[in-house]
Order: sequence, then structure tokens, then C-alpha cells
Amino acid sequence: MQRLIAGMFLALVCASLYAQTMNLRATIPFAFRAGEKAMPAGEYTIRHSAGSLILHNEGGPSVILVTNAASRANAPNDARLSFNRYGERYFLSSVWTTDSRDGREILKGRAEKELAGQTLRESVGIALRRQ
Repeated sequence: MQRLIAGMFLALVCASLYAQTMNLRATIPFAFRAGEKAMPAGEYTIRHSAGSLILHNEGGPSVILVTNAASRANAPNDARLSFNRYGERYFLSSVWTTDSRDGREILKGRAEKELAGQTLRESVGIALRRQ
């Protein structure tokens, strides 16, 4: 019985460490804001570690974002970046990994808060792939 409990604990710890250091890639076809920083369209590497999300544009800027834990009722079938779209302006809003109800939510910046009160929001998803 103790071996079973120890094995389950070890599996949980390993899964947790893997999720905390996941490396993903995405091709984002539009310019967007990540927190307070403007980011160009392009190829991105997305890393998550200890509550921070790191976005790196190949040959361009990088940004480190503080995130909050988020949860969904159902686990999505694919990993996704979610954006809030207000007119033609996009704001990174969350990151979801494959087969997990848990994700990371990005805090809204000043510009998004202003637009949210004035414009209808549309949700846009971009597929992520493993690096």
C-alpha cells in the first residue's frame, strides 16, 4: 500500500514539474498586446515556469508575464493561446495545455481594460505545438 501511495505521489510531482516547465511554439498571424507590451505577428516560443509566462518572438522582442491559475470545466483536446479581440486589436488572455483543465490567465493591461468597457469582445484561439 505504501509503495502504491509513493508511486502515485511521484507521478503527481513529475507531472507538476513537467507542466511548470512546458515549452510550446505558436505562429501568431497578427500583432497583439501581452500585458502592457506590444508584440508583432510572428513565430513565438512560449514557456511557463513558476507562475510566469515567457513569450519570445524569433528575431524580435520577448516579454515575461505574471499569470494567475485558471481552470475550465472540460479539458481541451489541444493546446491553445486565447486572445481577446476588440475591433482590430488583440490581447493575449490565456494559455491552455493539451488534455488539462488547468491553464494560465494573463492579467489585463490598461489598454485592454479601457477597450473592454467600450467595445464588444470576441475570443480568438491559436493552436500551440510542442517544441
